[in-house]
This record gives sequence, C-alpha cells and structure tokens, in this order.
Amino acid sequence: NPLTSVPHDAPTGLAVDLSLAAAAQACANLTACGFAGRSRVIVGSWASALAGPFEVIVSNPPYIATSSIGGLEREVRDHDPALALDGGPDGLDAYRAIAPQLPRLLTADGRFFLEVGAGQAASVMSILAQHSLTKMGTDVDLAGFARVVRGAGAARGGRAERQPRELIEAP
Repeated sequence: NPLTSVPHDAPTGLAVDLSLAAAAQACANLTACGFAGRSRVIVGSWASALAGPFEVIVSNPPYIATSSIGGLEREVRDHDPALALDGGPDGLDAYRAIAPQLPRLLTADGRFFLEVGAGQAASVMSILAQHSLTKMGTDVDLAGFARVVRGAGAARGGRAERQPRELIEAP
C-alpha cells in the first residue's frame, strides 16, 4: 500500500477499486497497518468515481495482456482475481481509461505515478501524452526495469488551490 511509506502526519489517501471484495480487503489492510484513520476506500470505476482535484495520484492498474494471464506464476495467477490482472488484449486498457481523466483530477502542480508492466513504459507515456500530461519519466525497480511512469498534469495558469486533507468518505 502506498500509504505505508509516508509519515503518520501526512495527508489522507483515497483508494478506488472496482471490486467490493478487494475494497473490503484494502480497508482491512489499512486498519491492520494503522492507517484507517487517514484513508478511505471507495468502490468505483477508475476516475469516474472521483471528483478531485488531488495533489498526487498513484495507481497500480491491471497491466497483464489477457493472453499472458495463463502463463503467470501460479502464486500470482491463482491468488489475484482476474479483474486485478487483466489489462485487456495489450495490457493497456486501464491506462486508456485513466489518462483522459488525469488532467481534471490533478491540481495545477499535481503529480501522478502509475505502475506499469515490463516493456510498457513507452506505450503508457504515449497514451498519457495524448492527454497533455507533461514532465513524464520512469522509475525503475531493483532489477533495473522501468516499472513506474510518473508525470504532471497539463500546464495551467495560476496557483493550485489547496484542498482539504479529507478527500472522500467511503459510501
């Protein structure tokens, strides 16, 4: 969980999951880690469940190509539900759904971080660039593979409005 790596006095976080069961598990995990008081989990479909704006957006969407799921290690294939793994024919469906929403969801100086599958960084950056997202780059994992695409929202004039630290209550 991305919230586990930030200080206890940091802003609250909001998680979105399409699966009610996964959202319930996320709530249990946040409680077990001591983060229930500063986090919310909602059930929804990507950005359509959000109003924003947010200073930071982190996403770990499904990025496995449908045809590759059967070849995953048994521990992954049999543990995670298909909904959490299946990124469509080329593994990029989630990024196509998220990218058009990022500009409206980010504050003027907001940043995003998207986990990507091996070899997908350039394709994901291309999808994001079609929606005026800027300052893109990648971060690598311990093996040296690009596993995160990061960037900023489209340039807008003026200053970002400060948002309340409480984002959304779970329904």
